[in-house]
Amino acid sequence: MKYDNVMEYNKDEATRAREIAKSKFLANDITGAKKFAMKVQFLYPDLKGIAQMVCTFEVLVLLGEKE
Repeated sequence: MKYDNVMEYNKDEATRAREIAKSKFLANDITGAKKFAMKVQFLYPDLKGIAQMVCTFEVLVLLGEKE
């Protein structure tokens, strides 16, 4: 598999994982949302907004642990 094909595959997988992360967040599963957001960041770190999404979910998980 060529490098470009791998990157395109990773981008597609990352996009799907980002949608799952959003769904988990909307279902109030912050830990699950963080897990999928981190998967997105691993697969395709250049995906727009993913660093902010991971950071936001990390903060929300920490806040949830303090309650």
